[in-house]
Amino acid sequence: MKELLLKYCPFIYKLLEKDRKVWKRVEKFQSRFENLTSNGNPNQNIPIHCIYDWMALAELGNKQAIDFLKFIDTTAIKATEQLSEKFSNAVKEIVSEIIKAFDTDLSISNNPAYLNYIGELVGLQAITNPGNKKFELLEREYKLPNNLSADFYFLDLETSKTILVDFVSIHNIKPERVGSPDNLKFLLLNRINKKLESKTINLTKKENKVVLEGGQEINFAILPILWNELADLKLYSEVFRELDKNYLDILPCCSLVPSVNENGDYEFEFKTLSSIYEFYSIN
Repeated sequence: MKELLLKYCPFIYKLLEKDRKVWKRVEKFQSRFENLTSNGNPNQNIPIHCIYDWMALAELGNKQAIDFLKFIDTTAIKATEQLSEKFSNAVKEIVSEIIKAFDTDLSISNNPAYLNYIGELVGLQAITNPGNKKFELLEREYKLPNNLSADFYFLDLETSKTILVDFVSIHNIKPERVGSPDNLKFLLLNRINKKLESKTINLTKKENKVVLEGGQEINFAILPILWNELADLKLYSEVFRELDKNYLDILPCCSLVPSVNENGDYEFEFKTLSSIYEFYSIN
């Protein structure tokens, strides 16, 4: 399994090369990988439960899988380069979780756990990108007075104020199940509020802020990352615009936009959903 990671994600391999705990955990993927790639699997019909399932597809010649793995590796490089030296282990910790994440219940069609960690990597790289001039990372896993922790502690470069942010991945929204835009808005707000409430339990709250030790008041916001067929969400574009404008404790909902360039290569961009439906043709 080491050889596969070296082949498709060489930078991530280098980060984890000497981490024995990681390699011990991924040994269990070996027999599954061999089964998935036996006899060539000409239909490439592989339910994705972990990053190594993408590698199985790549070994079968699936171009999208090859380019997706390259994108993850490149994102890890960019995140490492743009974060300050004191966060040198942050990217390693995140990619370690990506590599280890696996759902043992193979009866479901896919496992979102590894995508949650990919969302953390891609989201962190995107919002700390110096070109965006949005956030500067001050701390990862920021300890709260209630002994819980926020995913990230940032300096908001637009307001010069600090902000706590948790990432929340939301998966497989289906219009036939969700129904109207109002229903989706309720679903998203319910999920986001539950996340905020779980992290700020026993803390004093003032609107979108929490009170820390010493009386410091600080914004606490959620960054929702939606893993979905973008065409299925087009119906709800106004919901995403409304959430962007009217809720101080919700950062713009984001998703990963796949496209194919003129050379036939797959490209992936982390974008806000409101901008996706404004500037991209999604069918």
